[in-house]
Amino acid sequence: DQGSDCLYVSHLSGDDSPQCGSFAVPCRTLTQALLLVNDGGKICLNGKDSESNPYECLKRDSPNGNEFKTIEKSVSIQGVSSPAHISCGLVFASRSKYGSVKVSLSNLVFNNSRYGLVFLNVPSYHVVISKCKFINCSKAIFMLWEGSQGSSFTSKRSSLEVTDSEFRNNTFSIEFGPKFKNGSIKVSLSNLLFDNGTYGVALVNVSSFDVVIAKCKFFNFSKAAVGLFWNEIKSVIREKSSLVATDSKFRYNAKSL
Repeated sequence: DQGSDCLYVSHLSGDDSPQCGSFAVPCRTLTQALLLVNDGGKICLNGKDSESNPYECLKRDSPNGNEFKTIEKSVSIQGVSSPAHISCGLVFASRSKYGSVKVSLSNLVFNNSRYGLVFLNVPSYHVVISKCKFINCSKAIFMLWEGSQGSSFTSKRSSLEVTDSEFRNNTFSIEFGPKFKNGSIKVSLSNLLFDNGTYGVALVNVSSFDVVIAKCKFFNFSKAAVGLFWNEIKSVIREKSSLVATDSKFRYNAKSL
């Protein structure tokens, strides 16, 4: 794939500079690519030999050591040549309380990281994930609203679509934090393997959700394959929701739901 719409990255032959990113002159690091890519742009990661030399993410110094720096733009990231391995979390945030973030990921492997993909206080997100693997993460995909900071944002409709992917040995494979009034989530999970962890999918104080699970496998979860949690908190108003699972297998779990 030598499409001109890609910002190319190769840890084997690339070199970071303000001008890198073409197929002939790729960047070397995902960090540089995330700084250079335009809002709504596309990054192509050369996955060859990345299992032994995985890509890292944006970081910043803090009193607690290195922390992941948030990405405040929409972006598509795909592995090319072979699946691209990433050893860190991609943390997305919004620039405004009305902001929307669109993210597309394909042919990537997130391994041995606290987080794989995080949306932090993003009012509206639309995420499409295909042909990816999340392995040995504390929380593979995490939609988080934090306390007072999150309450200053206006939560709107969001969506997550995941197809043809695997989640192995994660504590939480997919977790949704609180979403407030009028903050509905549409989730489509198709042809996925969830294997070993505490919860496969967890929705915590989500006011309104529409979840469709099709042709998925949930095996070996110590608490539940799918967990729905509700605590009475003033900022969340429960609304009509639905969860439908078809052609799926739930085996060796403490509970299916």
